[in-house]
Amino acid sequence: MAKKNLSEIERGAGFFEGFVTNLMAVVREQNVPFEALYRLVKPEGRETLKEMVYVAQKAFQPLSAVPQAQQDYFTQVLDADVPESHKATVAKYRKLASEHGVPTTTVVCYRVRAGFTLKSHAAKAGPCIQGFQYLQNWNFPDEPTVDCLVFWVPCILKDSKNKTKDEQTALLADTRTKLELPAHHMSSFGKVALVAGLILAHYKATKGEHIPLGNDWVRTDTCSADGDRLRLGDFGGAGLDCGDDRWGDGRRARLGAFALGVELGS
Repeated sequence: MAKKNLSEIERGAGFFEGFVTNLMAVVREQNVPFEALYRLVKPEGRETLKEMVYVAQKAFQPLSAVPQAQQDYFTQVLDADVPESHKATVAKYRKLASEHGVPTTTVVCYRVRAGFTLKSHAAKAGPCIQGFQYLQNWNFPDEPTVDCLVFWVPCILKDSKNKTKDEQTALLADTRTKLELPAHHMSSFGKVALVAGLILAHYKATKGEHIPLGNDWVRTDTCSADGDRLRLGDFGGAGLDCGDDRWGDGRRARLGAFALGVELGS
């Protein structure tokens, strides 16, 4: 019994330490002067304290305790928080983003968790046309995401519309060369689940920005069993749309490409 009680005490102490650590982090994030903490113990500070405790408690909740459906598959990574080994890479994507008019406050790097698919998860991540029910019977490889870092510019690459697949591939390669990025960056359009996840994560992070803009679309690497390439876009009020190009990989006036690069296991 004594051992059990000691174990419980140790667990409680560990929780309290983590709880206090997160509470203090919230205080710093909210720019609350530390002397203001003394006022929180007074009756008039009770409601403020309750709110701070709630926020800190949510922050301390282990990921494993969160239901799978509520876990984020796409998590923003600020430029300053990108691993040191990829600092040069994020700087180059930031440069390209600035050239495309993307605000410096817009995140260009996401940490992606394995398991996100178009059919099972996209409609839960954000607004999709008919909840993507119409494509449940489509025959295409719905390849799930893998654990990785993804760098991208959240807008269609300049001059990539109204080009064939091969011309877009060449444009991406030329952009990669100019930025002196590794060969595996901008070497593809991205699998449909990954691209959809990025679009919807950006929508959530920006509180409603639709990309591609207007009625534009972007190509993906995913093709159906019939060879039709999937595209994403026309992201209007009803949600993100997914279509298949039955006319091959030719030019389409509103069909462009994203510039993105994947770093596995980062």
